[in-house]
Amino acid sequence: MSQTRMKNFKHKGKDQEEMRRRRTEVTVELRKNKREDSLFKRRNVPSEVEPDEEEDTESRKQLLQQIEFISANILSETPATKLAAVRTARKLLSRTPLAPIDQLLQCGIVPELVNCLVRDDQSTLQYEACWALTNIASGTSEQTKAVIKCGAVPLLIKLLSSSAKHVAGQALWGLGNVIGDSAECRDYVISHGVIQPLLSSIRSDVSIDYLRNVSWVISNLCRYSNPSPPFHAVCELLPAVCHLILHPDTAVKADTCWAISYLTDSGNDQIQVVVDSGIVRHLVPLLEQDNLKILMPAIRAIGNIVTGTDEQTQVGTIVIGMQR
Repeated sequence: MSQTRMKNFKHKGKDQEEMRRRRTEVTVELRKNKREDSLFKRRNVPSEVEPDEEEDTESRKQLLQQIEFISANILSETPATKLAAVRTARKLLSRTPLAPIDQLLQCGIVPELVNCLVRDDQSTLQYEACWALTNIASGTSEQTKAVIKCGAVPLLIKLLSSSAKHVAGQALWGLGNVIGDSAECRDYVISHGVIQPLLSSIRSDVSIDYLRNVSWVISNLCRYSNPSPPFHAVCELLPAVCHLILHPDTAVKADTCWAISYLTDSGNDQIQVVVDSGIVRHLVPLLEQDNLKILMPAIRAIGNIVTGTDEQTQVGTIVIGMQR
């Protein structure tokens, strides 16, 4: 198909601004449909924890007692006492939907939770502190920023290389929540060097749960188009994206497709990088998926690509034609 014919086919009666407006409308609709499938933030809540009903007077009294216990013991030099305080905080933060994040922030526990991250000699303490910080970062932007301001991000990145796999996994989860908060937080975490430790963790010996969290974090790193992720970060992430889209696990594949859809929603330059990576030929077959968790982001990504430049549209249509 000639470029002239392609242009007539794609842009007849439409200017670039109109095409962008229509793409934005589709994007908004797709985001409404996917909220249940691809959350920006995820709180780590044990399966045995049931949603709380309205708090009565007795439960509020118990909450105050627990917060007092945390405040009195989190600075303890006795390892068992300190661990008990951190674990109590973590359990409170795992409550749904009434986690007392603000009350605990007012107690000033975040700096001490961050201090626990350096205790390589106490992996259980590190794990509980990571878990508590993860759930704080799952809250509002102000709550997430409280975690950032206390210096948690560089320490969480370091813990990605921890020999204690449960600690590394929880640190990954915490970083995903910080990254998912906003473009500003995303770029802050990138500036502290998260990408290479993250990519180094994509190995055949990691658990599927860990790999699912990796793909989710990568999708958050690709999220937000105003501003887009730094170009160097996109180039570093794309080989991993090309690898993960071939993974058989539904959750891994779905989050990887969302990553591609975010990247291709950030302008023609990033669409071109995605096209140049060769990933389109792996993306198109997913349009025949019955699973909506994969199908929806795959449709969005292809839609973004074919509304790019004439050349990008041609690549998309050629690859689609070759798959039929």
